[in-house]
Order: sequence, then C-alpha cells, then structure tokens
Amino acid sequence: MHRVKPMFVALYALALPFSATPLCAQNRDSLIVAAQVRRLFSAMPRGDTAELVQVFAPELEWTSGASGATAKRPQVVAALRTPPPTGTRFDVDSIAVTTLGAVALVQLVRTDHWQIGAVGYNTRSRVAQVYVLRNGAWQLIRHTQTWIPKVAESVSLDSRTLNAFVGRYEIRADYIDNVTLKGSQLVATATGEAEGARLIPIAATVFRPDGVGAPIAFERNEAGRVTGYVQTYPDGTVFRARRLP
Repeated sequence: MHRVKPMFVALYALALPFSATPLCAQNRDSLIVAAQVRRLFSAMPRGDTAELVQVFAPELEWTSGASGATAKRPQVVAALRTPPPTGTRFDVDSIAVTTLGAVALVQLVRTDHWQIGAVGYNTRSRVAQVYVLRNGAWQLIRHTQTWIPKVAESVSLDSRTLNAFVGRYEIRADYIDNVTLKGSQLVATATGEAEGARLIPIAATVFRPDGVGAPIAFERNEAGRVTGYVQTYPDGTVFRARRLP
C-alpha cells in the first residue's frame, strides 16, 4: 500500500512595524469584504450572474476543489448561469479577512448542501480568496478551494473474510506490500516500513488505511480469489498491485 508520509509545516508570521492603513479603516474594509463573500455565495445557487459579475474582477481565476482546474471569469459566469437543483445552498463560516491596503486575503469554510430526490447530503471545503479594491468596490480576483475529506464509516468483517486478503502485493519489483492478519485486523506493511498501517474495512472489498493514504479496493478473479488491489488518489494517481503467488 502506498502511503504519504505526514508532513509538518512551520508557519511564521511576518510582523509589520507599522500599517499605512488606520486600524479603524482595516476593520471597516474587513466587514465590507466579508459582506461581499456572503453576497457571492448567496448569488451562486440562484444563478444570479448579474450579481456575480459585480463581485468578479475581469481577470478572475477560479480553481476548482474537485479537479484542480482553473477557469477564467467568462467560463465561471457561464457555468453558474444555470442554477443548481432546488434546495442547493452554500453556507460560509469561519470567515477571516486580512486587509493589506487595496488587497484583502480571505479564508473561510464553505459547506455545500445538495439535494438528490428526497436525499440531502453536504460537502465541506476550505476556501482561500483574494479581493482587490477598485473604484471603491472590492472584487474577487482569485479563488481556490480544497475539499475537507470525511472519514468513511467502517463496516464489520469477520476474520475468515479478512483472511482472504492476506498476502504479498507487488506495486513495483522493489516495493512489496505485505498484508497480514493481526487479531481481527488487516495490517499492511510496505517495503522499508518498520510499522504497518491498519486497514479498516469500509465495504466488502474496500479498506482505508489508518494513516495518511487513499482507500484501496481489492480485486478478485472469476473464481473469487483475490488477485490484487487498486489504490486511487484524489489527483488521479493510481497504484496497482498484483498479488504474488
């Protein structure tokens, strides 16, 4: 199983000796920008492009959280012209605004509520935005979001079922994943790892590692024997491992 090693990044704050903008003006601008943020996410589910073009700067770049693709203002407006299904709404919270003269940096958490028939569900994203002040109005010039993943709920599989997945899986000739059964849990230990990751079942043949890694789906042949697994990451990277004899 391919795992991403956890990374710890130290963030350092840059303390400016003075600000060219008075504190009261910063607070006022922060409130105005926060209102623009709410205006944006209120207009989106209505498909209100007349409202949106007032918020969008001409050189807007919008990066999608689902695909990582970047779109320009005409593409974004065209995509939002058709309203989503009835009942859709975008809630924003934890809005934090930092103003630096005519530039405002925004961070927020966005919760999308969707309706499919009688069933509703939601997705959450972290959003970073940049606004610029032009002719007395704050306009959005950059938008980037990343999904906040949910931890899939586990299912119960007995030891006999789990034992079918025990084996050695070859990702590359020099990279073998050894899946063993320890007690009532599968543990995957790849080449070079001193400690393996517990594989937590989330479906009959799908498991998520307890560390940092994407879920893996085991494959079977026509006779029902496990022949390997597939691990797919959000960026589209796919790792395939064949089960060794």
